[in-house]
Amino acid sequence: LSNLIRFEKRSVQKSDEVYGGIINIVHMASSHHEFLDGSGYPFGLDKSNLSIGAQIMTVADIYSALRKERPYRSKAFSHKEAVDLLIDLANKGKVNGEVVRVLEKTEIGIF
Repeated sequence: LSNLIRFEKRSVQKSDEVYGGIINIVHMASSHHEFLDGSGYPFGLDKSNLSIGAQIMTVADIYSALRKERPYRSKAFSHKEAVDLLIDLANKGKVNGEVVRVLEKTEIGIF
């Protein structure tokens, strides 16, 4: 009986880890247009309600959009141009400045 109880306990703990991970992924994906000052959308969440993962996702989403060609602008932003715009957003309290500083040092070679 004690082996069964230990097995059940481990199963419940594993389920909590899996479901917790899924909930975190959903939070990050649904919050990537939110800003630290609460001015984003769709929920108007502020820093106190945004995980670091969601904050990273926001910076990554903006960077990705800037670095790709779009039909409404003549060319994609360079790494420096994209980072400069993100630094401006960080200075205005919109995005996480630490995340932007890490990105600034690491030009992503997929664009």
